[in-house]
This record gives sequence, C-alpha cells and structure tokens, in this order.
Amino acid sequence: MENESPSAPLREWYSVGFDDRAIALRVSPPNGIAWEEIISWERIIQVCFKTGDWMESDEIYLFTDERPESYVIPTEAAGGRALWSEILARKLFDAKMAIQAATTTHELFCSPLKDAPREPEAVRLSSPSQLPDLEGEMLHLEWDQIEADSIIRHRDSIVWQEKTGWEVYDRFEEIAAILKQKYGKRLTDLVPTTRSFYALYGDSTRAALRVSVVRQALGQEFREEQRRKRSLDEVHLSRIRSYLRTALDCEEEYLHEGEMSNYMRSYASDAANELDSLFRPDGPFGAEIDCCVEELSDPVRIRNGRSKQLLIQLRENSRPILNALANSTDPQLRLFALEAAKTSTNPLYFSPLCGSIDLERRLLNDPDENVQIFAISAVKQTINHNAGYSDPK
Repeated sequence: MENESPSAPLREWYSVGFDDRAIALRVSPPNGIAWEEIISWERIIQVCFKTGDWMESDEIYLFTDERPESYVIPTEAAGGRALWSEILARKLFDAKMAIQAATTTHELFCSPLKDAPREPEAVRLSSPSQLPDLEGEMLHLEWDQIEADSIIRHRDSIVWQEKTGWEVYDRFEEIAAILKQKYGKRLTDLVPTTRSFYALYGDSTRAALRVSVVRQALGQEFREEQRRKRSLDEVHLSRIRSYLRTALDCEEEYLHEGEMSNYMRSYASDAANELDSLFRPDGPFGAEIDCCVEELSDPVRIRNGRSKQLLIQLRENSRPILNALANSTDPQLRLFALEAAKTSTNPLYFSPLCGSIDLERRLLNDPDENVQIFAISAVKQTINHNAGYSDPK
C-alpha cells in the first residue's frame, strides 16, 4: 500500500502563529486539502502533550469549548516550539507535568486549566443552605425571568438565580418549597412578574392552577397566625359585633352620591360588606366565628330571614360559620345551617352557598329526626344536581 503521508518537511506545510488574542493554524498538506483555523486563547479548556521518539514530533493537543475534538499541533511545525513555550508561559499547562511529559514518550499528559473561562455549570437550588439570610417579619419575594434564567428577588437584591428553561411551573413549586424551608412562616408569597409568565406557564393548562396553589400555601401559616392574633384582639372583636348588629338589625337607608348617579343604600348592606372584607382571604377564625354564631343564632333574626341574608352576603366567608352552626347542640341551629347552606346564590342556576356535602353527610346520623330528614333531602338535591352533569339528557 502506498504511503499517503506527505513527503515534504512538516515545517513547509504546517505553520503556527499567535498573538495576545488567538492562535492561527495554517495547514497545506501536499496531498490533502488546505485549511486554516483561528483559536481564541479564551476558548481553550484543556491542553495535552505527548512526547514522540527520535523519529516523531512532539504533539500539542488543544481542546476548546466549541467542539469535542482537539486540535493536534506538532511542535516540529513552523512556530510549534514557540507556541509550546507560550502555553507554558501562560501557565496553561502544569510546569511539573511538562517535565514529566518531556521525559516519557508516547504517553498523553493532560493539564486542565484552572482559570480557563468556560461556561458556568448550571447550579440548581437543592438546599436552604444555598440561600442568603433575609431580614423582615414578612417576606414578599418575586419570581422573574430573563431568557432561560429564573431569578428570585427580594426588593432590589437577587436571592437566587438558575437556568430553568421553559414551562417551569414544576421547578417553581420545588424552589418555593426550599424557600419555605429557609424562611419559614415569614415567606408569604412568591409573585411571578409579567415577563416571567411565558417561561413559567408555557402551553400547559395546569400551570396557572399549580402556581396559584403554591402561592396560596406559602402564606397560609403566616395568615393563620395573623388570624389568631386578630381573633384575640378585643377591639377587633368589638368592631365585628358592631358590624354584625348593624347588618342584622338596621333598617335605615341613605342617599349615596355615586359617580354617575345618586341611589339609596342601606347601612346593613354596608356593614355586611365590611365584614366580608375583614374576613378575607381565609374567612373568620376562632373568636370571630364565635361572635358570628352568637349574633346569627338569635331566633328573631333567623325567623325574619336576616341571619340567612347575611350569610349569603358573606359568600365563601360564611362556610366556617355554617360548620360551627352545624356542630351546635341546638337541633334548630343545625337545621338552620343545612337550610342556609343549600340556598342558591344564583337566580339562573343552582349554586349553593356551601357546595360541600360534608356538612350534609355529617348530619345524616344526627340524633334529631328532623335534622336527619332535612339532611337526607339536601343530599338528594346535591346528588340530583351533580347527576345532571355526569348524565345529561
């Protein structure tokens, strides 16, 4: 077989040059295709060296972050020795290893670059210890996105940043859990910015709900503590009692001057709105519920419909109160709870005030026969209503 290696001396067809910015390779083999390459010093991630025997050239192997293969540069090429000296001067190859490599033939020695500028590895948040300490009784963090990076901010400082990509609501949940471990009940929310929506939600129909559930859970512990403190505040409880009595007993109206027109409003309706606002977002708690049950349980208010009307005005905030009434020792109050819970809040379709059948199921075995009968009737109504969705005619 004919030897395909070029007969011309290596220095005549392989030359190496370099300056402060890059290395230039010019190769024109007599029997092959000529090529040139510019290698930036900054792109080099590893240098290897192999010493040849007396018949072979020593070889430099340059690895860059731009391709998996190395560039092989014989030191016998024009400028090859000068390049090797420059590599050693730049400390791109360990000096002690260079001595060992020079005295060992046909063995490849590689020296990873300690200070080579390479693409930073993607560091994922996996432990609370990776997060900084933050001051404040209540922490309201922000979830931002710049290109493929998700960024957690607290005011003007970056708490954490990592490469996440697209449709990252699962990662949002994981990071939120680690943030919760670090900051505890002080963490009340992790709010996505508008520009993070595309990467956070992607095309998933589940993403918005998942993110909403995570955010709701983050502030739950803090809100419950605030509710406990609030429910023990006598001034706050006195204010609730005042609103309750106005909402349940007041008949007076007044002329309200609106932006477009004037119209009559009632003090009772205003008081109900104030109560609804006070109880948001998690409903009444502890002593607040006790105040509501005490005022709503008045027989006169139940008979004239004011108690039920107020419960309807409180909407979902009425559910803890209805549960408390359903647990009353008075069977009449348990009946009232069932009746009020099944009241539809929409004139166009059935939308019960308290849609859960847990309350009904609990009262199916009530010791009072009248409560049992009403509970059975309420359960049937719920089952028939739900059947309309599962088996439409």
